Amino acid sequence: MQGLLDAQNDTDTTLEICRLIDREDWKKPCLEELAGSVEDQTKAIAICDEMKNDTKFREHCYGAIVATGALISYDSQLSMCESKSGTDRDNCFRGLADKYLETNLTRNIELCNKISDSTSKNNCLNSFISSPELVRANTDLAVSTCGSFSTVSKSRCYNDVSRALSGSDPKKAAWVCQKLGDDTQISDCYSNVWFYSNTLVIDNYDYSVSMCNVLTLKRDNCLNNIVSALIDVDRAKAEATCLLMSAASSQNCVNGVHR
Repeated sequence: MQGLLDAQNDTDTTLEICRLIDREDWKKPCLEELAGSVEDQTKAIAICDEMKNDTKFREHCYGAIVATGALISYDSQLSMCESKSGTDRDNCFRGLADKYLETNLTRNIELCNKISDSTSKNNCLNSFISSPELVRANTDLAVSTCGSFSTVSKSRCYNDVSRALSGSDPKKAAWVCQKLGDDTQISDCYSNVWFYSNTLVIDNYDYSVSMCNVLTLKRDNCLNNIVSALIDVDRAKAEATCLLMSAASSQNCVNGVHR
């Protein structure tokens, strides 16, 4: 086989010779050896793709290209992953996604979203979300990425993003909390990123009230957090905040301020 290839300097001519071989056990080595010898990545991939209905061969042929030590383009690497099936396909996308985590997050996320298994997909996306530095530098992308998570993991994603932002941009962190599914989750998130600091509440009173106004069932509880922050520094403002509560809670709140 090597003699045949050595005798042909023109890739297209050699490819035609490989195509004319009837026996697959001869044709495959011919194509694979040719693919591994071609510098043009696009042409090398096309040679492997000659056996369109033989996925195993194409995977092995792609491997021969990688073995040459040449730099493989992204499109070629993507084709390699897409030629696989099942777990092998998911693992290939995950491995390729990890290569772009630090250099091209948009591509990293696109690759993670190609993974079929929901757990594996979530784990891939979480490589980004679990990095506070990456989240802070790419906040909008992080928020949109949470939408790609399965329902069970989506809430955890928003909480992780809000915590990553709490030290540097607490208002943005509170905004992310509002992406959560219900009042209880939003209220708990607020506690982690905003209401832990009386100073933050006092210095941003109007914003704190606007946060509470997003809530329905937990609105009075949220306003009570503001009252607690104010009670020792501005009782008049604390009382005014009580009056923003529902009738059922307002009077008890005012009574508590004046004890």
